[in-house]
Amino acid sequence: MKLTKAIAVDKNDAINSILEVLDKDFNFKIDNGQKDRLSSFINSLVDGLFFVFEYPYVDKVFRDCYYSYYSMKNYPYKRDSLKVGVFAGEISQEKFTAENKQFLQNIFRGFFIIRPTAQIMGRNVLSPMVFKNTTVLICETSYKVTICHLEFEVKGFPHSSQDTETMTCGETTIWSLLEYYGNKKPHYKTTLPSTINTIINEASHERRLPSDGVGLNQMSYAVKKLGFSSKLYAKDHYKEEFYELLSCYIESGIPVISIIENHSKGDDHAILCIGHEVVSVDVYNKYWIKRKIGDLDVFDNDLVPKKFVFIDDNTNPYQKSFLFLDPYIERLLDNKLKEQSFIKYKISHFIVPLHQ
Repeated sequence: MKLTKAIAVDKNDAINSILEVLDKDFNFKIDNGQKDRLSSFINSLVDGLFFVFEYPYVDKVFRDCYYSYYSMKNYPYKRDSLKVGVFAGEISQEKFTAENKQFLQNIFRGFFIIRPTAQIMGRNVLSPMVFKNTTVLICETSYKVTICHLEFEVKGFPHSSQDTETMTCGETTIWSLLEYYGNKKPHYKTTLPSTINTIINEASHERRLPSDGVGLNQMSYAVKKLGFSSKLYAKDHYKEEFYELLSCYIESGIPVISIIENHSKGDDHAILCIGHEVVSVDVYNKYWIKRKIGDLDVFDNDLVPKKFVFIDDNTNPYQKSFLFLDPYIERLLDNKLKEQSFIKYKISHFIVPLHQ
């Protein structure tokens, strides 16, 4: 039986400490691309954070991928992971006692997993407040996790990088959606990658592993089989109503699977839209569009310019981007807002996980 080790470091030492643990305890040396991904993640966090490392850690998601795929490969993969707890204040291992639990809970901001695969960033749930320049209104749920034998709770949205072999963007997006609903509502269940692949295999004519991606209809089928009544929308069909419908679902508190067209790698890409930035009253007053419905004057919130928030497995959690700009509103924008109005995610389809 392996004894679990635990160390505490501050943000400034986090990257080098993670590299050292992976090298000495996992015999896993990361390349420059993996180091850049780790650095991007750590550097996107606010200053003043402290991290608690626990290893070797049995991560349920990676272990599921390991036994269903990695254990059968010729190259030997480690089956354990590194769990990192994130705290907004100075801590040490000695502070993890029952007497200090409330203090630690007050400064607990979530966790993330480092796995010994090509894409090292595993599952994570982090509070939006640990990321720089992130003031958002999002779908979020409480998530319980143990750090040094004490149970803590964090509010956020589940995220993970794809590992490109058992989980591409489609599988990762479905996993994230079910991880959210399974922790938020009792009549939904969290799921594992092998279960998602088994369901998608029912709608496939080729082998599933290693995965070469998930089609739009396969994703909708999987969402339906996992307990939802899925509804699919296409931009070409709904035209000018497309973004208004998407915005309406987001305002209703429903995470939406979004398909991005013309992705940088040439393929479509699946992500989750989970909310939008906080919009000031001044912006609403300036950009509200008045519409006439019968004898009523109606102001349409869905057309007010705002950045939406995304869970994207190719980058860090809580990415923000405009979806569209109404031509009328675009003429009204001041120069500062025009500079910020770059549309990073151009959505061609979206899938809504509606209740049955």
